[in-house]
Amino acid sequence: MYQAIHVNDYLPKEPRPKYLCIRELEKGLSCPVFFFTYTHGSNVGNYHFIWKAPDHVSVEACTTENMRVVGTIKKEIPTFHTRAMRRQFFHLVGRISPKSKPHLLRAMYQSLTGDQSAARTTAEHEIDERVSEFLSMEDPDVIVDLRELNANGRDCFKVFWEKCALYLSECTSVQERRHDSVVYMAKAISIRDLIQEVTKLCPEGTSIPSISWVQLNFCPRNPRASSSARYTSRLEAKHVIQKRQFRKSHPDAHYCASLFRYMREYAIKYRDISCFVCIDDKHSIKVGEPGFPIAAAERGRQVIVSSHTTFAVGDHDFAKFKLTPSVILLVHIPEFIDMSFYTGEVFIGFKETVYEPSSPIRHATELYNCLLTRMEGRHILFIYSDGGPDHRLTYLSVQLSLIALFLNLDLDVLIAGRTAPSHSWANPVERIMSIVNLGIQCIGIMRSPGSNEFENCVTKCNSLKDLREACTSFKEDITNSLKEPKDLLSSIMVRLELKGEKFRVFESATEQEIEDFWEILLTIDSSLTREDTTQKSLEKLQSLSQFILHCCTFHKYSLTIRKCGEEGCTVCRPVKMSSQVFSGIHDLPSPIYNDDGHYADFYDVYGQSPTEDLIPSNMQQKNKKTLPFNATQQHVRNVNLLIQCEECKMWRLLFSKKKLSKNLVVELEGILEDLSYTCGANFDDLELPESLKSVCIRLHSCFDPIEKLYYSSGFEPICFYCAGSVNESSEDEESLYYPQCGQCLARPRVKKINRAKK
Repeated sequence: MYQAIHVNDYLPKEPRPKYLCIRELEKGLSCPVFFFTYTHGSNVGNYHFIWKAPDHVSVEACTTENMRVVGTIKKEIPTFHTRAMRRQFFHLVGRISPKSKPHLLRAMYQSLTGDQSAARTTAEHEIDERVSEFLSMEDPDVIVDLRELNANGRDCFKVFWEKCALYLSECTSVQERRHDSVVYMAKAISIRDLIQEVTKLCPEGTSIPSISWVQLNFCPRNPRASSSARYTSRLEAKHVIQKRQFRKSHPDAHYCASLFRYMREYAIKYRDISCFVCIDDKHSIKVGEPGFPIAAAERGRQVIVSSHTTFAVGDHDFAKFKLTPSVILLVHIPEFIDMSFYTGEVFIGFKETVYEPSSPIRHATELYNCLLTRMEGRHILFIYSDGGPDHRLTYLSVQLSLIALFLNLDLDVLIAGRTAPSHSWANPVERIMSIVNLGIQCIGIMRSPGSNEFENCVTKCNSLKDLREACTSFKEDITNSLKEPKDLLSSIMVRLELKGEKFRVFESATEQEIEDFWEILLTIDSSLTREDTTQKSLEKLQSLSQFILHCCTFHKYSLTIRKCGEEGCTVCRPVKMSSQVFSGIHDLPSPIYNDDGHYADFYDVYGQSPTEDLIPSNMQQKNKKTLPFNATQQHVRNVNLLIQCEECKMWRLLFSKKKLSKNLVVELEGILEDLSYTCGANFDDLELPESLKSVCIRLHSCFDPIEKLYYSSGFEPICFYCAGSVNESSEDEESLYYPQCGQCLARPRVKKINRAKK
């Protein structure tokens, strides 16, 4: 029998908490224990706790351990609040939000205070459980479905469930060489798409459940998870995954972000007469050979298939043909800069890469076809891209394509901008790619078989170059062979949407359409040809050069084409907008620093002439000592490879301290083919294999000439200043100077470098 005595009768005379007590047997002392009583108040009752005290410890240690145990107990004790406390909360919050329902107020109160008081009635308990369920599902519509489901004891969605089960059971995409449960095409892109497709099969007036309630009727992905108890498994369907991002910093990133903000504020300023377009190409989609479908997307995501099937497709290593999706986002220009530019119409088209390669003139032609019916009353066009090879504003081919678009649409102003190198994620259209991935995740595609001669020709080809050379007489066969996967992808794309607006699909531009689009440039200079795509060709095109000087402003990250607005001008056409509005139109300004070190606001610099002097990469000092060793001819010959800058077209040397084997050289060539290099990039930022870690490159700017070791290492002679072709007559008789082309040799600013001083 236990009897409580005071602490002071056993422990030394020191202050202790009031809740400590010691128990002893009636006859003789047993062991010291702690006794703790917790009182809730009201009529709930008390909790009593007892535990053994540690032996042979000091009073301070004993008290500390006791406080730790009491703290643990208090955390596990349930909390009960009085009705008056809850009524006070309901009264206060209910006055702030009169439309708040009682069940929502109870959920808020329990979540904020931890109150675990029991419900007053059975009905209130059931409602609280439903509220807890839709809060965990993050969808309040599910509680409405549950109420309708329980009404009159019948299931009002019975017809929908039957049609949905029928839709999921139809397996039309089974691979013939595999078991019937292995499919290469999912039944639906998402739950929303599943509901839309099943609704088409239901009679008119059929009750349609919400997305959350349909999801709860799936089979759970993990039956052992606690959340699986909420699934009904009514539908034999499940979410499964059809079985890599390198973001590089750049000194011009902040500059380009400010320039993009200027473009948006410019568009908002003239939003009633402007059109804003973001364009980009998605990663190519590999097309499988006949009878061997390949996953359209390389990265897996959950899709919907029947619960008795396995979603599987072929490996990507067996593809010879590809389709390139081109995406155009026609932005709905908002009223204020802090509003979203990620809304509008989305256009997507698919091009085969053999005879429909992506090019600046093809992109401009397709953009023209999409905008032709949407430019009424719009006289200013903004174009934003990631600055890839097809959109790089420093290329003459891109500049000519934009001039042709400017003339064909008869615009008053065309402004184009681009992201910083390796910052394509800053382009708003990149966010469309995630939606496109939803569609291509659910299919595996393969081309249709062609004639025997065509198939024999394709079998011998192992690269895109081989296909273009060997299949020149089979263009129609390639088109027919890839028509079915194009149509399949197009049918998937029109089911996608951006914020409630369906995607639109356009056909890739034909050669005739491109020729018709290009012909308008002949009105400027009749001697212009499609092969004139370099800056050197401008010297013989006098009329085109005059138009560029008169109407165009070209910079590294921006481009502006604008009519002069002068009456009687023979270079450009008359202005279509009102003269009062056109008088306030200026070129897109360049970002300029404020006194506080930040870029100035758009309206503070609008009207100033753009300049490239403040581009950070142009302001950086040249740093040549970037190799971990003193480079020699042998270090160049250890690699014996070159890489070309996509900006300035200059060839740069690769160095290695160790001699690379033939296999490593082939592996490095494959890596360089997929690499977009610009002067200033460093190989340290790439995840090269360990065997290629010794390969490095000097840091350059696009203004640097060819390295001197290039000529002593035995490579083909090229111009020292522009990497152009040279002939023997361009060199000095005594070979004192590095090779130069005729144009660079004639420039007085060029400083000739003596080979004897190298």
